[in-house]
Amino acid sequence: MPSAPGAGLLVFCRATAPAVELLLLSGSSAATRGAYRVPSWEHERGVPAGPASEVPIEERLRRRSHASGPSPDELLETARTGCVRDFGWRPEAPFLALGGVKQHRHRLLYVWACEVDAAVASSLAGTLVAGRRAVLVDLDAARRRVVSGQRRFVDQLSALLSGDPSADR
Repeated sequence: MPSAPGAGLLVFCRATAPAVELLLLSGSSAATRGAYRVPSWEHERGVPAGPASEVPIEERLRRRSHASGPSPDELLETARTGCVRDFGWRPEAPFLALGGVKQHRHRLLYVWACEVDAAVASSLAGTLVAGRRAVLVDLDAARRRVVSGQRRFVDQLSALLSGDPSADR
């Protein structure tokens, strides 16, 4: 059975134009040291309240329609809540949807990008999240060192920032 989907947030800062820095998580062990990842969190579906007979039919039908998976809004909220929990910071709109990928163990990961100013980016850098240190890296370094399954998010963000019309898929 596939794992619960994940929601990630690729925080970026245009501190000194045209340079763009991304907030990524560094590897936590000797085997993964030097391999960066997009900060992400697993979506946890809420437990329905009360037995089915006490829940109105409209609510049961609404829940059934979401049985295939969480909505994009729910996933984005998972990422925002994870940022509050791990970084002590709540990201605000606008968000750029970067799409999703299937990772190992069939886990789906959906990622959004969020621009912040240099002060926020530097305050987030250095934070420990699940044994991984948050680091600021430029686009080229991120492209080289991010795990291969997440490289498309860096490329998609780069294309969106450069104004490439084919990036709006």
